[in-house]
Amino acid sequence: MPPPIFRPAAVALSLLCLAAPGCRSTIADPLDTAYDRADPQQELLFWHSLPSRSAVTNDELLHAMLLFADAQDPAGSYQERRAAAVERRWLPAGFDEPANLAAQRGHAAVMLARVLDLRSGVWLTLLGPTPRYALRQLQDLGIMPPGSEQQPLSGLELLDTLSAAQDEQARRGAAPASVLSPPAPPLPPTQPAPAEPREAPASPSPPDPAALAP
Repeated sequence: MPPPIFRPAAVALSLLCLAAPGCRSTIADPLDTAYDRADPQQELLFWHSLPSRSAVTNDELLHAMLLFADAQDPAGSYQERRAAAVERRWLPAGFDEPANLAAQRGHAAVMLARVLDLRSGVWLTLLGPTPRYALRQLQDLGIMPPGSEQQPLSGLELLDTLSAAQDEQARRGAAPASVLSPPAPPLPPTQPAPAEPREAPASPSPPDPAALAP
C-alpha cells in the first residue's frame, strides 16, 4: 500500500488519465446492469446514476445503447450484450475488451451511427461507420462532445449524447424507442373542496303591533 502522502497524487493521476485522450482505466465500481427488468425503478436508478460517473464502462455503454435503441435490454450478462452488439455491427467481431474498462467515444459513435442510420459523408458512405468518421459526423451534428475516438466518455456526456440523438430522431420525424426522461407520474385525482356550511335563514321578525292597529 502506498504511503498516505502519495495517495492524493495517485488519485490526481487517475483523474488526469481519464481526461487524457487514449488513456483508459478499469472502473472499480461499475453500475449494476443485471437488475430486475420487471422493476422500472431499477432502470430509472441506472439512468439517474450516470451523471456521477467520470467514465462509463463498456458494459454500461452497451446497456444504455440497447435501452436507447430498443427500449429494453434482455441480455443477462456483458457477454450477451457484446454478442448482440457484434451481431448488429456495433462492435467489430474480434472485440474482446473487459466489461469494466472505460468505454471509448469512438465505439459509442459507431453504435449511435448505426442506430441513427447515418449515411451522409463520403467516408461513412464508402466505409460504413468507423470510430473516427462516425465520431466526426456526430460531432458535426452537435450530438457528441469534442474529443478523440480513443477518449473515454463520462456518464453525463453519454446522457447528453443520447438526449441530442433523440432530438435528431424527432427532427427526422422518427419516434424514439426509449424516453430518457420519463414523464412524471400522474397526479392523484383532486378531491372536491368541502362545501362551506350554509347559514340558516334568519327567522322572520314578528309583526309590528302598531302597523296592525286600525
